[in-house]
Amino acid sequence: MSPAPTAPDTLDPGRLGFTPQATPHGLAWWRTATIPPATWPPMPETAWAAALGFAHRGPWVVLDLESTGRRLAARTYAFLVGVLEVHPQRPWQWRQWLLPHPADEAALWHHVAATWPADAVLVTYNGARFDLPLMHMRAQMVGLWAPPWAGAQHVDVLSWVRRAFREAWPNYRLGTAAQRLVGLERPADDVPAASLPERYHHALLTRDVTPLAPAVSHHQADVLALAQVWLALARDLAQPPRARRYPAATWLSRGRLYRQYRDLPRARQALRRAFRRATTPELRARAGLALAAVQRQMGDRAAACAVWEALAAEGVWEAYEHRIRAARRWDNDLEQARGWLRRAQAHLAAASTSPLDRALWQPKFQALAERLGLTTEDVATRPPDARSPSGPARNAADAPPEAR
Repeated sequence: MSPAPTAPDTLDPGRLGFTPQATPHGLAWWRTATIPPATWPPMPETAWAAALGFAHRGPWVVLDLESTGRRLAARTYAFLVGVLEVHPQRPWQWRQWLLPHPADEAALWHHVAATWPADAVLVTYNGARFDLPLMHMRAQMVGLWAPPWAGAQHVDVLSWVRRAFREAWPNYRLGTAAQRLVGLERPADDVPAASLPERYHHALLTRDVTPLAPAVSHHQADVLALAQVWLALARDLAQPPRARRYPAATWLSRGRLYRQYRDLPRARQALRRAFRRATTPELRARAGLALAAVQRQMGDRAAACAVWEALAAEGVWEAYEHRIRAARRWDNDLEQARGWLRRAQAHLAAASTSPLDRALWQPKFQALAERLGLTTEDVATRPPDARSPSGPARNAADAPPEAR
């Protein structure tokens, strides 16, 4: 039988399976369980894998809070704290705390700090904006000025999901990520997350913990789903981009993610898909410029020039600028650079482009002309020769497969 509550207006968490733990600040109510480990994804030694926490040897702490509000205010409490201690090949340890009354907050947070594994990586979902700031604020309010999670490496899975699946999913909620990546479906009797603060307030007023039982189960399911989403996301990113029916914006976002962490082979594969599947000129221009930049980083100058030429034929003025500079700096061919500049100026003069584009690019091309020793008369009297190697860009259909 669980001990009786210490005050008449305090909940009895023992009825929900929580047990009391004596601390110098009072009783902390928690429950623990052992969970079989999930399959660990084989991770490449890349910068993005390290940023996801997989360069660490463990442990990892998958954390989620249920709070009395969604705003970081002095009256916002975390009434459920869930911690899943993850190891690659060992059983996972589940710990969950329930706050029976706001007066017991010091006992809860000091006990969380006392059981926190040393040198652990923290994994959350939207924790950078809410969970972690709330933890820091509540810890300081109970006298924990240097909690063990303060200096831990933090992985916010939500930011990675957004970049990896931009515009491919209807939303980026944890439930959507769990369903799309892991195939997890919420049970039919699951309660909505928005109702959990109301259930807790009702329990405090009535001192009846029965309405909190679904909240406790919902919270545990969230933490377990987050752990599986984190592993499944890493597994998905580790595989080379495959022929999935993602829109071009998804491949563009993922290519930029790979490039940010200097995984250039995967970035090139993703950006090629974005370039081929773009359905609007603006998206095609963004994908092509990003693809050419990656190819230039990889030292494939011919492929980068092919993409710039394809985009230049479509009226992407920035591609002209890159192609002119490539002819001047890479090939050291001043005449070829002048030919590309003449074509760019003629194209801009003849194209039905916006006044803003003209106001932006005419001065840029004029500045390039001055650097290359061209005058206005040169451009007017020497139109570009379509048959000359230094003349117009090749048609987009003539570009190599990786550029199309």
